[in-house]
Amino acid sequence: MALAARISRSLKNLRELSPTQGYVDSVKNNIVSIFGLNAAKKGDFVKIGDNHAWVFALLEEKVLAACLSEKIEKLEGDVTLDINFKLQVPVNAANTILHPLSPKNEGLDFSKFLNLKPSLKHLPCTKMLTSGFLQVDLMQPLSYGQSVMLHGKSNLGKTKLAMSAAKQFLNAGDNHKVVIANPNPYINASALQAYINSPNSVIYSSKHLSSDISQYFTPYFALAHACYLRDQGNHVFLLINDLLHHTFIERSLFYQYKLMPTNIANMIFEHSKYLSDKSSLTSVTILEENSEDNIHNTLSLGMAVHMRSFVNQVINFETIKKPFIDNRPSLDFTKGKKIPIIWQHPILQSIRAEFIEIFSDLKQMQELEEARSKLNIKTEPWEKYLLLDSNYFLKLMNQDTPMELWEQIIFLNFCIYVIKNEMVSMIKSDMKIVRNEFLEFIRKSVDTTVNGLKYRISEATDVQDIRKKLNKAINEVFLEELKRKGNLKPHKEDYEELIASSHSTSVEALPKNVNEDITTRQVLQEKYESIIGTGKDDNS
Repeated sequence: MALAARISRSLKNLRELSPTQGYVDSVKNNIVSIFGLNAAKKGDFVKIGDNHAWVFALLEEKVLAACLSEKIEKLEGDVTLDINFKLQVPVNAANTILHPLSPKNEGLDFSKFLNLKPSLKHLPCTKMLTSGFLQVDLMQPLSYGQSVMLHGKSNLGKTKLAMSAAKQFLNAGDNHKVVIANPNPYINASALQAYINSPNSVIYSSKHLSSDISQYFTPYFALAHACYLRDQGNHVFLLINDLLHHTFIERSLFYQYKLMPTNIANMIFEHSKYLSDKSSLTSVTILEENSEDNIHNTLSLGMAVHMRSFVNQVINFETIKKPFIDNRPSLDFTKGKKIPIIWQHPILQSIRAEFIEIFSDLKQMQELEEARSKLNIKTEPWEKYLLLDSNYFLKLMNQDTPMELWEQIIFLNFCIYVIKNEMVSMIKSDMKIVRNEFLEFIRKSVDTTVNGLKYRISEATDVQDIRKKLNKAINEVFLEELKRKGNLKPHKEDYEELIASSHSTSVEALPKNVNEDITTRQVLQEKYESIIGTGKDDNS
């Protein structure tokens, strides 16, 4: 009887309401179900007491709207359309933390942004966007106008890499702007602001007690702000910090209605473009690989699969191998394709090609050594010198502090030099200490080649000549300095240590009685022969 009375009362109220009026039926997480409002359209704004709400769905008998408030509101009573209300994005703000649904916001009309079609213009970019970390800048360099996803487990340095790239980006010129979206209220936005600390940056963030609607709108406001700055003739770097949290909030708000108003990842990709040499939008999205519970794990997996289908680059934080796990960002930089990267600096292109060959040889040598060890085949140090040297040069290159581009070039050229001259294992000091000493050495250098890279890096195009001069003026001099300090072993001592370490390295061997595991031995023998070749004539 109560249900029938309620339905009767609702029908009576509907007959008495005008098309622009309605009343609150129910509220959950600031999502309002409204009876009436027959004249409402998607994207309209309605007034409920002192609050406004955004209409996102029209059902058969109801209208669904999201209350635009930073806190959870108790909503009841009459609802009316408000055609004069504008949800505004404060695009003139700078070097501050903004909350998307603050009533004091003034600026760009958010509704106009939602109706804005992304430009179809997208020029090929030849300008490199440096992150400061050679793990990315050498093997997987970024360019202006790209859409990039950083994907992997937590605490592996994704935010550190993204913030370093943002800071490097700001240093490139006055028309370079950074916009950060921080929808997760448990991530410290003040720390991000303190790290960037630039009048050309702004952060949209949720407060600790922000409503789910406010958290949901955070990346949309950041994207609207970034697009506005881009269209004003700027290069813009947009960082979406913690897409998984935003996706979870979106699901909790809208999934029960089987409605998703839009997809932020798709919108970010559509607006990430290189429009001209003065205007572009580059986006970096952080997606956590989550395994805490089934819901987060499913959402993370689904978003990862979805984004991999359209973003320009995916940087995977998935390694648990040494030495890559020891520093942040934790990235395995031994992987890379041979295709040249047109936006990478010419000297880095040259160095990258050599490292790809080195890493390819290292992988083959590692597979060969594993097969030999399991077959009880003794190897000498010179047969696996690169494998033994990798214990040194991978640690030397495993960088945890950002470098300027000119520093990366000179440092990587030094790494190539000591690897190819088989001198890296002669260095006595800890590899991190050596790296810091080398950087200090080149920062104090007054060599003309170094200064040319430091102050006029765009003009440094004579690759082989520059690298030859660096070998003479920097690498040889620095190694002599190490030798003078007693930090460089003689060749004889180095060779004897390599022999000792080679013989002490043991891999679990196969049983000596072949009958115990004949199948495994045959498989390994075939693998070993496939690597080194059988030596037989093809016609025999």
